[in-house]
Amino acid sequence: MEKETGKAQALIIDEFTQKSLEIEFKPLYPDLSKCYKGQKLLCRNGLILYYDSPLSKDDFYDHNIYYDEEMLRHGTRMNNGMMLKSCESENDVIEIL
Repeated sequence: MEKETGKAQALIIDEFTQKSLEIEFKPLYPDLSKCYKGQKLLCRNGLILYYDSPLSKDDFYDHNIYYDEEMLRHGTRMNNGMMLKSCESENDVIEIL
């Protein structure tokens, strides 16, 4: 008896499996390259930061951020929102609002 190949078969799954497949997964870290000036950023410690602009390729960090709406106190972050490259910090950005 020969096995037929090349035919598509419908996969029947239950309702629970269907719903679990439809869940939208969020990335582990945000992508700050998609931010616009003034956009709010949420830190791990609950602090709200404000996105300013990308930095040049020559800089160690990737983005400039501000700690206040008046844009007086500034800082920098990596593309993934981390403050430090090698370890997590309470001031890491965890979500783009």
